Amino acid sequence: MTRTRSRLAALSTIALLALPALSGCGQNPIHPGAAAVVGDQTLSGSDLNAISRDLCTVLKSDQQSIGSGYPRSALMASVVQAFMLRAVADQLAEEYDVTPDKSYKSSADQIELRFGQADPDALANAMDTFTSTAYFVAVARAAGELELKESGNADPTQDESLTKGIALAQTWQDDHDIDVSPRFPAMKIGDQSIETVRDDTSYAVSDFAKQAAAEQPDKTFVDTLPPSQVCR
Repeated sequence: MTRTRSRLAALSTIALLALPALSGCGQNPIHPGAAAVVGDQTLSGSDLNAISRDLCTVLKSDQQSIGSGYPRSALMASVVQAFMLRAVADQLAEEYDVTPDKSYKSSADQIELRFGQADPDALANAMDTFTSTAYFVAVARAAGELELKESGNADPTQDESLTKGIALAQTWQDDHDIDVSPRFPAMKIGDQSIETVRDDTSYAVSDFAKQAAAEQPDKTFVDTLPPSQVCR
């Protein structure tokens, strides 16, 4: 398998939308009826469809975000990747009894401001996808800070806390099952970025240091797709 890290850019909440949804292998056999299973959390196929539809609705409310459109398969891959990352963060928060720091609320506020014209219910349903990286970083930093303080570092920096938190998340991932449908790429938490992994190639999702933005999909490619397979 090959792995790549994401490029640095301005806004990570849209980063997941760059993921192509090609056929490939997951990390483990998937549970029947599920798109992904992370520890004790499951994303059902029906929930995946509903969230990806709402994600499309929200993107269409902002012309800059929707651009020339996205393949619906890419939106579904985005939802799956966001679910996996957020589920790891949820269970890491539970294990270390921490809550996300204030940076997460700031990220959510930015999304609400950016998509203020979107249907409120659709935005609420898509919010976890938009903010998954920010949520993971906020939880990892909080868990890392706690662990460092308990180890004798009375005043760790934010970078030290995040580095430690990412290491804790990597250990959590190693110790727990993460199953994903063969339709979508598997996920790996790297030292600097979230990585998606396939047998033949890989696609970066987002960078921990800066929130990454997806480039618009190739318009020529999008235009070749049937209307039912495009969000625009």
